[in-house]
Amino acid sequence: MDLKLLERLDELYTENPMRGTRRMSKALRKRFGFEAGRDKVRRLMQIMGVAAIYRVNHCLPSEEELVSFKSIAQEISLPASGC
Repeated sequence: MDLKLLERLDELYTENPMRGTRRMSKALRKRFGFEAGRDKVRRLMQIMGVAAIYRVNHCLPSEEELVSFKSIAQEISLPASGC
């Protein structure tokens, strides 16, 4: 059974490599009728040597921008709150 499951996993991964273990498990159940849980799918994906591809967040500041923000924050001294 694992061989057929591996073939189906490979097919699904080739179709859309952005699926993680949860989506893979759902797709296996929906399209092929395999009742494979998330942990089994994770283990088989590790055996195959594949992992989900995640989108990169380009909104984070670069190291240079981060350093300049820190230096600006150090130059500005905020008054202590007088509560």
